[in-house]
Amino acid sequence: MRDISDHFGWLVGKARRPVVIFVDDLDRCSEGYVVELLEAVQTLIRDAPQQRSSDSTKETSTVSFVFAADGAWIRKSYEIAYEKFTETVAEPGRPLGYLFLDKLFQLRVPVPSIDAPRQQEYLSSLLRVRTSEGSRQLIHEEQEVRESLQRSSTDAEVVEKLNQASPEVRDRVAGAAVERLTTREVEAATEHSLQRFGPLLAPNPRSMKRFVNSYSVLRAVRILEGNTVPLDPLALWTILETRWPSLADHLRVQPDAITLLGTTNDEAMPIELRSLFDDHEVCRLVGYEHGGPLTPDLVRACCGAVLPKERAQ
Repeated sequence: MRDISDHFGWLVGKARRPVVIFVDDLDRCSEGYVVELLEAVQTLIRDAPQQRSSDSTKETSTVSFVFAADGAWIRKSYEIAYEKFTETVAEPGRPLGYLFLDKLFQLRVPVPSIDAPRQQEYLSSLLRVRTSEGSRQLIHEEQEVRESLQRSSTDAEVVEKLNQASPEVRDRVAGAAVERLTTREVEAATEHSLQRFGPLLAPNPRSMKRFVNSYSVLRAVRILEGNTVPLDPLALWTILETRWPSLADHLRVQPDAITLLGTTNDEAMPIELRSLFDDHEVCRLVGYEHGGPLTPDLVRACCGAVLPKERAQ
């Protein structure tokens, strides 16, 4: 392992650009292999020599690992491997597997969903079927929307411009909208807007940083889906996912269950989550003055499980 670590450090030191290592299909491996591989990667990063690039005035390139896998598979792998620690370490809404995910990964990126119209559009493109997408009217509208996006200075303005666009044009400019969200001007405005959710966050810097980064990822994914859920409810959902991930997973599958908050005696409620349904902090978040109350429809929108209105018609 030491030889591998030395070679890894040398490789990163020689690289002139950021290094990205992509690991696919980890969820096709046995639970033992999953844990062994991820722990080996941790060791590799920790023990790699801190070398400089060939230019001694420059630090080494950054290195990132991207794992494409079902998060549930990774969680379960750790819960099996460390089963004897489950009762001691797990927290309400944050079982052992989730705790390992938080320690291992800085960001978890959901795969954008695709609705029936987009499936048909994609199939048409594969079959090279001509559609009305090339019409002059759509081209003109697309140009106008792109120009208005460039003038947008906040998250809300970007979302509003997309709301005003037709579904076809919204698809075409989604990438440009995401790029606009990553400009310094819009990012600064977004961070300012997110400050009002500070009282709902766990009191530690890691939680706050994860919230900001996770919100940015979710916003980008929802826009790429054509989903323009407003900032405030999406921020609330992001915090819920961050603080109580197992509750978020349950609501993602059964969004109507959010109406049961404040009770603990419903038989349809998972036993391991019942304490959260009557938890003061959870109820405070769901009914928060900014973006609340979270409703089943808002949960669906935040999860990407609802179609834009124009598409649903």
